This record gives sequence, structure tokens and C-alpha cells, in this order.
Amino acid sequence: LIALSELKEKGYWIELNVFDVGKTNSSLRSTLVESHSKIKTSNLIIGPAYPGQVKEISAYAKRNSIPTIIPFAKNVPEVKTNPYLFVFNSPASVYFQHAADQFFEKFKDKNIVFVTYNNDVNDEGSEFAKFLEEKMKRANMPYTLVDFTPILMTSIKTYLSNTKENIVVLATKESDLVVDFLPRLEELKKQGVKLTVFGNYHWKRQTLSICSETVYYTPFNTENTSKMANSFNAKFKLEFGHNVTTIP
Repeated sequence: LIALSELKEKGYWIELNVFDVGKTNSSLRSTLVESHSKIKTSNLIIGPAYPGQVKEISAYAKRNSIPTIIPFAKNVPEVKTNPYLFVFNSPASVYFQHAADQFFEKFKDKNIVFVTYNNDVNDEGSEFAKFLEEKMKRANMPYTLVDFTPILMTSIKTYLSNTKENIVVLATKESDLVVDFLPRLEELKKQGVKLTVFGNYHWKRQTLSICSETVYYTPFNTENTSKMANSFNAKFKLEFGHNVTTIP
């Protein structure tokens, strides 16, 4: 809406049609059939929001030669075969590499401990930890791999160094799996253990704040020094009455 407003100020005229296509392929298909006469003349389609609907909209866009932006889905194989499809979010493989490079630069001399949760289905935290572990293995960097069990609450200290800073990588995006363990890590910090938690941006805000030293990667942050970002944030607050969230 902000973008459309700016374009209007520059003299552009845009007709915006908004359709509620639900969450399923069948609901999307119904909308495309019912509103085909209006949609087929579009210069641009934005959406849908749900990854499960991408294949359907991709076929429609290709059939009708309409450029289409997929705003949220990260893994879109159709983008390789459909010249009308554009993916806004970087695929995980791209930002995993950038995050891993930053991790290496920041923590290469630390004691790295991976805590795994046997939670591999659609868990970006687990996927990134495996990516990071493989990269460390190829670089001959030492690390410790340990499964989370209730016993780890008391035994975690045996994996931590007394001479180096410890980086504890909690390999899950699920807040519920880590929320009971984090106070134990914070307790060790207060006892003098040098410890930083490497978390995940999917965690709830209150989960991220349990440990005083928690870092995480996110593909959504902007630098506070960016004039463009600050200008956008100011316009957003003016138009919609609240700040842009700092944790998407």
C-alpha cells in the first residue's frame, strides 16, 4: 500500500484487485476460474501466500504469460522452469551459506556444542545445524554433538569449556522444545561459565530473551543506519499506527 501510494504521487495509475483464495489448491482454482476474465488481463500477480498453492498459480501464470511474485515461500522449484515466476524470499540454501560464513567468522575459536532434538521434519533450526556441522567437518573444526534428553539439564556442564567461550547451538526452530532448557543455561552463565546461545529467529520473543547472550541469524533484519529502512519505518508508523516488528 505504501508502494502504491508513492507510485500514485509520481503520476502512475494502478488498478489493484484483491482476492481471498483461501489456503488450498481447490479454493485458489475456484477463484482463478470465477475471476479469470479480470485476472488474465493483469500485468502482475502477487501471491498466493501459502506454499502449497504455488504450483497452481505457477501453471496459471505460465499459461497466461503473467509475471507473478511469490512473496513468502522459500523453496519454489517451479522458478527454474517458469520465466514468469519470481521468488521474493531467498531460498534457505542462500541464507544458510551467509549465516554459516558469519558464524565461522564470529565463533571460529570458541567451543561449539550442538544440541539436537530429533526434530527434522520441516525444522529449519535442525536443517541449519546440519548444514553448519557439515561445513565445520570439512574445515576440520572441532565441535561436540549431543542429543537433548532430560539428563542434559544437569550434564550439559560436562560438555562446556572452562577456558574458552562456549557457543551452544540449539538445533530447532520450536520455542517449546528449548524453553525449559534455556533457564539452566542462564543459570550457568550466572555461575561464571562463558556461554552464548545460538538460537533461531522463529522462537517467540520471550524465548529469545531468556538468556542474556542469545544470537541468531535472520534473513529479515535491516541495519539501523539504513536511511531507506528508517524512512520506510517512519512511513509505516504514520500510515498504520504501529512500528514494524523487530522479530518477524
